[in-house]
Amino acid sequence: MFEPCRGISRCRPATPVAGARADALDCLDRALTQDTWRVPEPGLGQALAQLDALRRGIERLTLAVVADADQRGSATTSGASSLTDWVAGHCPSLAVREAHQLVTVATACAMPCHGPLAEAVRAGTLPARKAAQVLSALAQVRPFVDAQDYEADQHILIPLAVSGTDRELTLATRHLVACAAPERDTAALAAAQHQSRAQHERPGAGGVSEFTWRLDPEGAAFVHAAISALGGPAPEGEAPDTAPRPNAAATPCSPSSSAAWPPPTGCP
Repeated sequence: MFEPCRGISRCRPATPVAGARADALDCLDRALTQDTWRVPEPGLGQALAQLDALRRGIERLTLAVVADADQRGSATTSGASSLTDWVAGHCPSLAVREAHQLVTVATACAMPCHGPLAEAVRAGTLPARKAAQVLSALAQVRPFVDAQDYEADQHILIPLAVSGTDRELTLATRHLVACAAPERDTAALAAAQHQSRAQHERPGAGGVSEFTWRLDPEGAAFVHAAISALGGPAPEGEAPDTAPRPNAAATPCSPSSSAAWPPPTGCP
């Protein structure tokens, strides 16, 4: 079983191919022994910029390793339940969500339809987190466009993900879908809407759950009719739980009933 390294330079290469990575680890070990307080004031910003470049380089190399592991079937060979679990097991500092994000980006970049995305990731201009956002946007666009437009849309979304805001990326995604949807006939449009459906759930504070749904018109109408009333606040003065309750006088285990208290054996 793989044992995570407890120190940086203890991860020694098993083959000569890994020699460059071993040299990088040795350099990091030496850097960690230096006192940062000795760095002059102007050098602190430069140090952070260098570390940021190093972090991006590590991420690019990690994506390359994950992609290679996917092509070789390393997760299946080692008995891992998924490639995400395999990556998380070898990178204990990564959260499962981060490991899943790396797997998603690495596998997407291996697909021929994601040529512009893969090029931006390999060049280091598009970090994995931003690449995952682009993939999420492309998932909404893809059902409505052909292969040529799908590649062209990547050239639009990637610069927005790099230098724009999340809102700008969302608006651009909606615009691309709105431009493509009228060009589809009725049957193709309905099929594209059906294919673009998705659901995301995340826990909120205080036991509240948050849902994000992307539905076609039929699904939206069903959900609106079924649960729209549950999304509004309760009327003023009404208890949160309005379900019918049993009559206290007819419940022998209730302290307010005429039955003897404490309750007889068998009552909850």
